[in-house]
Amino acid sequence: SLGSGSTYIFPVGKGTATTNYYPFTLTNPTTGGSAPAITVEAFAANCGGTANAPLISLSTTEYWSVSFTGNYTDGSVSLERQTALGDLNNIGRCNTVNGAYSTLSGTISGTSIIFSDATGSSLNYFVMTMSSCTTSTNFYSKASSDLSLSASWGTNTNGSGNTPCNFTSNNATYNIRNNATPTIGANWTVSGTGSQVIVGDGTNPCTFTVPSSFICTTPKITINNNGTLKNQNASSSFNGSDVTGANFVINAGGTYQHDCNGGTIPVGTWASAATLNVTGIVGTAPTIAVASPAQSGSANIIFGNITWNCPSQTVAADFPFETEQALGTFNLASTGSGKIGVTASIIGVNYTQSGGTFDLYGGAGYAQLQVYGNYTMTGGSIINSSSDAYFVFCGYGTTSNIQMIDANITDNIKAYFRSYGTAHNFVMVNDITYKYVLLDVGPANLDFNGKTITITDVLWNHDGTYVNPGPGKITADATGSTL
Repeated sequence: SLGSGSTYIFPVGKGTATTNYYPFTLTNPTTGGSAPAITVEAFAANCGGTANAPLISLSTTEYWSVSFTGNYTDGSVSLERQTALGDLNNIGRCNTVNGAYSTLSGTISGTSIIFSDATGSSLNYFVMTMSSCTTSTNFYSKASSDLSLSASWGTNTNGSGNTPCNFTSNNATYNIRNNATPTIGANWTVSGTGSQVIVGDGTNPCTFTVPSSFICTTPKITINNNGTLKNQNASSSFNGSDVTGANFVINAGGTYQHDCNGGTIPVGTWASAATLNVTGIVGTAPTIAVASPAQSGSANIIFGNITWNCPSQTVAADFPFETEQALGTFNLASTGSGKIGVTASIIGVNYTQSGGTFDLYGGAGYAQLQVYGNYTMTGGSIINSSSDAYFVFCGYGTTSNIQMIDANITDNIKAYFRSYGTAHNFVMVNDITYKYVLLDVGPANLDFNGKTITITDVLWNHDGTYVNPGPGKITADATGSTL
């Protein structure tokens, strides 16, 4: 009788010759309430069956008959003989001894073919086979198929050609394309050393969805332009054990959509025009993995664009404790009844907010939302629930348009206009009333643009270096006491 999760070797053979020894191995059997009793018999003969594609031919010198009593639900098999395999590279199975055998894949190991695909609850007859599959290093998905099946792949760019023998071969690349909405119909694991998955051909739209009912695991994934990885399963893993970002690559125009509750947003290498789209958070905050070492200076992660749109969110979701950078636009659309928070710095070229709650709560120090381009707030709220917090509008020689809803920003957040030594225009889009304003604009302009800034408490300067007052400019003297 067998138990689940073990390896069982059946030392069977036929006759007395050493070449007639045919061990049969059952790995990781899954059993139900009553452990099954497995019976294996080897035959030194031709099974008389035929081959279903992609199988081409069957061994004519041996086969195995396997039966059971009790409850057997799944497992993997390995077949061994004592002579060279020749062209045999696959395991075939059939319900009848002389019927049509279908592939269960497998991996060549000496004179064995090991680790078949999952058997399901059927065993019956097994034979070594020759398959049209190959251990080539480049495979392409077919137009309409389940990507977890080896038959769904081919060596030609349209998905035709030889199929992979398995997903365990080393240095294999699986290119997902030829279908705008590919998915998987079972757990899919790519495990070969140096192997990877590539989403999209760089031109045509392609959204690869990992549904909530199945797990996708791969040591590396690359998402190309117009490609999207839509992950709905929090247990999926796309970058192995990498912590640098090298194994999760999002090229310009590519998108990773985190459409699951909780889970981990992998540490990655993001192009400035790549997008992280968080849409699935409900009651469990995601883990946002940080790079080790930091990707640039004090920035643990450098993203491209970030969009957060979780209308069913009920939990507070925090960005990691150190600086994060968005090289494109940070777009906050919805946090439901929850919020997102940061304890240190979020740095973005542009920031837009149409809904949701952003908490700059600072932890033990202070939090900053630094914007180097345009700031547009048309909805939602920004709060500071604990320590000091700043909006930092940073100038680097271009123009920043600033649109704020001051009533939706708590009074304990300070507005800080700061220029870094080059002429910069801060252009107000609407009238605002603000409690604390800090000016360090140097040669920059704070352009009223016909609007009014009302300061209800304190206006002060950072270092006292300002140009002379003039039209469209706001300055403070060295004490910060006059406008």
